[in-house]
Amino acid sequence: MVHKAYRPPTAGPGSTTRNSPVNKSSSSQQTTKSSRSLNQDITKIKSILLDIQNPGIKTALEGILKDQTCKSKQQKNDTLTHTEVLSLGLSLVGFDRARQNKVCTVKNSERFKAFFGKLPPTLLHLFLDLRSKFPDTQINIFLMTMNWFTLYEPLPVLAGRWLFCEDYIGKKVKECGAMIASLMSTKIKFLFENTNRVFVSSFDCVNFLIQEPRLDPSSKWFDHKSHSAGLVSLQINKCLTSPHDLAT
Repeated sequence: MVHKAYRPPTAGPGSTTRNSPVNKSSSSQQTTKSSRSLNQDITKIKSILLDIQNPGIKTALEGILKDQTCKSKQQKNDTLTHTEVLSLGLSLVGFDRARQNKVCTVKNSERFKAFFGKLPPTLLHLFLDLRSKFPDTQINIFLMTMNWFTLYEPLPVLAGRWLFCEDYIGKKVKECGAMIASLMSTKIKFLFENTNRVFVSSFDCVNFLIQEPRLDPSSKWFDHKSHSAGLVSLQINKCLTSPHDLAT
């Protein structure tokens, strides 16, 4: 099964672009077949909805129709470019095509980074790595998660922007966040000159500012970070047998 990603339309039917292959391959034929199947399902559901009178069944079918429509939009093409990520991301947060076309790419990139924390090329590489490990990853859920990571807005605010309910958003951003975190061991590497050395442990510390104790004035309370009185909390994470363990 070939998993497709969303690409905004840039040319008319039958035209070729710089990013589109001239020769059709078997994967492109499978993409076309899957897209046609989705469109047929959407058409069938719409025709059934016209004859359904039961509110419960009608609501269920409307939910299925919404999911199928979303899949159809995201499975139009096999490839995704950073330009398309830029355009899609801005469209999802309120900047439609007309507003995007009125400003330069630099301004659009600034707006994108303000909502998603990183520029489109960076997020594109992360999304492709994520989709290679989790093929069902959706680009809109990924962007919604990055939006939450960047701005950390309340769920009702996200519900108004992303058009999902608060419960759904809370569940999806946590799921997507956990999937992103699972890439840590393959993305974060510490390289050392002496690879034969045994590393005992890794540690982290937190500094807390305090008032110097009046009954025990001493230089032992000196905090080197704040240059005042403070306490240091030291945490030993784990025992290490190789430099690569530092990434986990």
